[in-house]
Amino acid sequence: MATQAGLSGIDVRAVVSELSALLPLWINKVFQFGGATMGIRLNGEEHARHLLVIEPGTRTHLVHELPEPPKIPPPFAMFLRKYLAGGKILGIRQHGLSRTIIFDIGKGGTTLHLVIELYDAGNVVLCDEGYTILRPFSFQRFRERDIVPGAQYLMPGNDPLLLDEEGFARFLAGVDREIVKALAVGALLGGNYAEFICRETGIDKNTPSASVDATVIRNAIFDLVHRAESARDPVIAKEGCVPFVTTETGELKRFPTFNEALDAFYQPKAPKAKGIKKAVPKRSKEEVIRDYQEKALVKFNKKITELGRITEAIYENYQLVSDIIGTLDQAGPVHGRRSTGSSGITGQALPLRSSQSIRPMHRSSSTWVRR
Repeated sequence: MATQAGLSGIDVRAVVSELSALLPLWINKVFQFGGATMGIRLNGEEHARHLLVIEPGTRTHLVHELPEPPKIPPPFAMFLRKYLAGGKILGIRQHGLSRTIIFDIGKGGTTLHLVIELYDAGNVVLCDEGYTILRPFSFQRFRERDIVPGAQYLMPGNDPLLLDEEGFARFLAGVDREIVKALAVGALLGGNYAEFICRETGIDKNTPSASVDATVIRNAIFDLVHRAESARDPVIAKEGCVPFVTTETGELKRFPTFNEALDAFYQPKAPKAKGIKKAVPKRSKEEVIRDYQEKALVKFNKKITELGRITEAIYENYQLVSDIIGTLDQAGPVHGRRSTGSSGITGQALPLRSSQSIRPMHRSSSTWVRR
């Protein structure tokens, strides 16, 4: 069962089966987004287009859209583009039931192998035809193998699906734990599928592994693999996403393909909307200038109207205004009124002489001068 933690071996088998049905495919472009997340744009026959997302250690499947890539591709994405762009995918396969997917890619007269690891921390490794590592996304060193350029890539071991009947019987006999745990961990099935096999075979899940019929369990595993390959009925359940129904309890949401189900299952939750912003249509440069001029014209007309009203009020009360100004000029030296004249001197009283009076310059102006 696929959970937010990642895919199981059976889930990987279902993904690989659906991808293989799309062959032949060609690699168009490789992307790398935040962290280790990658994407591959694939071309198919009859102008088909597919998008593959890769999250090492978690998932690989088709999606309806990829995240926005950075303007400058990271070095590993550029490296993969150099080697893989334009290459033809010759095969897509899983190693046993391990969470490992291998893309065999033909280009330039040779075959390259792009290995995607979905277990533990995960990795993406490009190997040459003989599985010599050209470059991994993450350089890793383990006790049993090294994931570094120039080293020989070794597939993960201890895969019971690759064992014959006698080897599988020895595997179960050598596990000192309940059968459900032996299947979940040792047989790489995960808890959901391990319990499903126990229910299907009628074996108590707490039975010691060494006490069960190995042939019955092995046949049940192969039947499970067969269903993942050719009898899928993908659903999203409360517990996770599965290529076929393993439990009838709870609400089930069905999908045409397992890749589509995984795409929906791993969709990020949308943030709560803060309000819908009304779309503003984009305007041309001429429309912006015309709008600015119209607003300026309205402003100017409003100012002209306001000044006109002030001027009319002054003329209608000319005698009163003249008397007030005369009184203020006579009282200026006593009350300290300051006036400004053409001399430019301020802060000093400039009383009018008796021979001076105030007259307007012209009818349309609010400016007054002495004479």
